[in-house]
Amino acid sequence: MNPYTFALVLSLATLALMVNLLRTRRMREKYAIWWTLLALAVLVLALNPRILEWAADLIGIGEPTNLLFVASGSVLLAVCIQFSGELSNLEEDRRALCEELAILRLETQHLSDRVADLRTDLPAVPPATADMPTTDLADVNDKRQPRTHDHPKAAPGGVLW
Repeated sequence: MNPYTFALVLSLATLALMVNLLRTRRMREKYAIWWTLLALAVLVLALNPRILEWAADLIGIGEPTNLLFVASGSVLLAVCIQFSGELSNLEEDRRALCEELAILRLETQHLSDRVADLRTDLPAVPPATADMPTTDLADVNDKRQPRTHDHPKAAPGGVLW
């Protein structure tokens, strides 16, 4: 197979893969754009090899396919550097999130301990019914005095039971 034909097939396959990855949302646009631009550049060079021959003569490289390999290696190096920067940012974000999570867990534990302390300070039985047997609690509801409130669900006259 001719190297230019192989480059043409490979660039078309890369374009199809990028479209599929973008369509299924398995790759973000900011990463797919570089691969799409690279595939389009290879497609243009594969369709018109004289551009690559002209660039190789201009730079002083004897074989145009060697220029293609040098350019590909340079692009891959740039992608690796970009990914290293992204990875560094993600590690920093993860560290900050872990610290924030630890602080929130500590605050939650302090609040839980405080609620537990407040519950131990409360009497087990309300003082109004402490001396009454539990079977008479139904009568307690009948003996309560009505309270007046400005409550939206209060009966006419402001009485709320």
